[in-house]
Amino acid sequence: MEIYNQRQTGIFRLYNGKQIKLGNSLSGHSDELNDFIKKNDYEKNIFLMIKYRDDNELLRSSIETWIRVKGYNCIIANQNNITHDVYNPIALSYVCKYGIAVFDEAEENSAYSPNVSYELGSMQSQFKKCLIIKHRGLRQYNFFDILKDDGKEYNAQTELKSIIQEWIDGLN
Repeated sequence: MEIYNQRQTGIFRLYNGKQIKLGNSLSGHSDELNDFIKKNDYEKNIFLMIKYRDDNELLRSSIETWIRVKGYNCIIANQNNITHDVYNPIALSYVCKYGIAVFDEAEENSAYSPNVSYELGSMQSQFKKCLIIKHRGLRQYNFFDILKDDGKEYNAQTELKSIIQEWIDGLN
């Protein structure tokens, strides 16, 4: 029995007994992952994947508020550090049951955020339920296959709020 109760490096254990083997880049962070879900209920964690830039700070803050009002935890990579390195967003994808990926308005020379796509790919590889939202201004851009899944389009912030709130209501 002692063997089964020992902590194993590179194993992330959810409260329901499910064990996840971590890749090399995260294997040394299993304690931090477990500590995170002790403080933040896995069942209520939504990983918000969105560009970080000054001109969308209000949008990011609004989405965070909408998520919290619905009783969920909004987990944002630049506000939550588990690994303190480039693997932090991937670590956060393990501690969140759900995800929301927002592809907002294009910037000059950049139609979409490769970081958001990368984080969404991590969530999808774990078969986590994710809402994919794309600004209508990006309609002419065909991203790669991770956006093949059904997504929602928005133009105004009021539409975005409605999309997010309806999706969260459907989680229960």
